[in-house]
Amino acid sequence: MASRSDGVNEPPFFRGNPLPWQRVYHIHLRKTGGTSINRAFLRMSGMDPGQLYELLVRRGRFEAKGIRYTAWRKALIEGGQYDYAYSHRPLHSLRLPPDTYTFTILRDPVQRVVSHYRMLLEMQAQTPRHPGFHTESCLLRRGFDGFIQRAPDEVLMGQFFIFSPLLDAREAVDRLASCSRVLFLEEMDRGLKELEADLGVSIPYAHERKANVDFTPSEKQAARLRQRLAPEYEMIDGIKSVLVEKSTQEPTYRQVISGKLGSGLGYTVRSAQANRRWRLPCLSLRWFLQRLRTRLGRIAGS
Repeated sequence: MASRSDGVNEPPFFRGNPLPWQRVYHIHLRKTGGTSINRAFLRMSGMDPGQLYELLVRRGRFEAKGIRYTAWRKALIEGGQYDYAYSHRPLHSLRLPPDTYTFTILRDPVQRVVSHYRMLLEMQAQTPRHPGFHTESCLLRRGFDGFIQRAPDEVLMGQFFIFSPLLDAREAVDRLASCSRVLFLEEMDRGLKELEADLGVSIPYAHERKANVDFTPSEKQAARLRQRLAPEYEMIDGIKSVLVEKSTQEPTYRQVISGKLGSGLGYTVRSAQANRRWRLPCLSLRWFLQRLRTRLGRIAGS
């Protein structure tokens, strides 16, 4: 993709921004508030976001107000000829071009699964039914208890699977740590401010697509679900530990670009998306040693 540093036809979230990103890619996790953030970026086009969404469904890409959008299609996403793109594709299945700003939104695993179940109940009541409903309709046959028992790991732990096909916490945390920004739905106000600061733009965010189905699991069901989701909670705890460590020691992107990168002990982390090396302080040695002790304990007890 040609550089837009001359300011010609530059999209609003790069205009006057000294950072090296040429495009933005949203790793969209299901039921984490991603649709709302996508529509906020679509709204920057000046078009109705619902209308633009339908155009992307049919065409895979569209340009409006000088902003090039792409959604879902692997070849187009890997091609890099866009300013903003998103999909549900696992990160390990994509080869993103260099200089891509990547972000994702995580959510409490139990709350995410309950929201997913409500979505399926709503789809079941719709006429005509959503085209994607048939792939998961069988999971509703025995209620929520059956859903917890029958749903595969890649559905129940969808956040985990996107970053590790083997559901390995270390691998998932490493991939999450390579993202330009990781947001949490429970702290969305803070995350939006960080995203806006990174991209130098005001994001017209509004929460959308709340299910119109009233369902709350019992305490017993929630406990069973949390037990099933224990590996994903391990991933969430791991990335939070890394982010806390980085927030106190990592220089900002703007400091990196302006040459104000501090010296000191650390090691090199390779970014899978940006294909560059950053000098960062040791991310979380304590967390790594804790994970190692846990694994050795499991091996000894087996």
